[in-house]
Amino acid sequence: MMVVYEWNNPSTLGPLDTGGKVLGSVFHAVQPRTAGFSTIDVAGMRQETLFSQVILMFIGGGSAGTAGGIKVTTAAILVVLVVAEVRGNPDVTVGRRRIATETQRQAVGIAIVGLVAVEVFPTEEQQPHYAEKMLAARKAQEALEVIHDASQRRGLGLRLKTDPSGSRLIGEVLSPITSGSGSLVSKQTTVNPNFAAVVVQWLKELRIKSGDVVAIGVSGSFPAMNASVYAAIHELGIEPIIISSTAASQWGANDPNFTWLDMEAALRRNEVFPYKSVAASLGGVGDDAIGLSKRGRQMLERAIERNKIPALADIEPEERPAEENVEEADEPAPSLALVDQGRVRERMRVYYEAAGDRPIKAYVNVGGGTVSVGTKVGKKKFNAGVNARPPKGIEDMPPSVLGAFLESGVPGIH
Repeated sequence: MMVVYEWNNPSTLGPLDTGGKVLGSVFHAVQPRTAGFSTIDVAGMRQETLFSQVILMFIGGGSAGTAGGIKVTTAAILVVLVVAEVRGNPDVTVGRRRIATETQRQAVGIAIVGLVAVEVFPTEEQQPHYAEKMLAARKAQEALEVIHDASQRRGLGLRLKTDPSGSRLIGEVLSPITSGSGSLVSKQTTVNPNFAAVVVQWLKELRIKSGDVVAIGVSGSFPAMNASVYAAIHELGIEPIIISSTAASQWGANDPNFTWLDMEAALRRNEVFPYKSVAASLGGVGDDAIGLSKRGRQMLERAIERNKIPALADIEPEERPAEENVEEADEPAPSLALVDQGRVRERMRVYYEAAGDRPIKAYVNVGGGTVSVGTKVGKKKFNAGVNARPPKGIEDMPPSVLGAFLESGVPGIH
């Protein structure tokens, strides 16, 4: 059924090569009976495919397995029973063996009980913070639609082969402001407003509440995930301090005329979010677009200028009087001695100057920027999701903003 109905469906198997289509079909013929995993967008499946998936879920796995459903043997007995009735055979046989009447009754009884249980006793189990998660997911969906419409109005191209859902949040494989390699699957996966609910869960785990100040680092590499983070903090009433990296990796927001900063501005104009980055960097290698052409650097600089966001390199340290009652501070200021990289120190200074006397309760990083999480060696040390304390061996890791916050006692989300 998957092969027949989904082969050319642009929302599911359509964009895949022949091997991917066959593998996806086989996987989705097995997964409804057991684990329930998905490698393609189930919401994009045709009705005929969904009907077949429901049947597979109802049947479930084998008799000796732990999968649910009425079991394969029960379904098989029902099939041969129906065939015998249609043919008018007095006995139900498989090969030369007769199926006992008692076994037939058991199979029919199990099927009827299963149908009744499904129809009469549906269950709905809500996750903790369900209402806030739903609001955040809906807000993220609104944000994604606004970005889609803004891209369409600008006349930007739509590539269904790499962006099968037509989100317009999947960029080019290469452009003048592309900072490095990227994973197409990762970019496609993040175009899902439900990630906002995941971010809500993580923030709740850190006991972040309305009115708390949270430092946020985003880049052009994952615009959809940026929107989900904004949606989560918006619905929770959190006060963000945002620094954006303008460049983007492959398939990110790498159109020079529609960078992440332009998307952020579109979200403000349409009153989806009131947020504006307090500063922006060129992004890319070293947070300074190392390796990009002169033309690419100029495009990034123009994007920062047209959105009227201070460039990190242009921000002067704020002259602040010394605190008279240091012992009464809510929490200690970060030890910048722990950070021996100029770009990291610069970001930390901007965050804490923007926060003023308010304590920063958490740091949220989106993407894999070298300044935010360090080089590849550093990235592997941080957990995906909540990081409550520094990882082991952080003293030997490349300096990063996430590491600096963790060493200062501020938890992070990666």
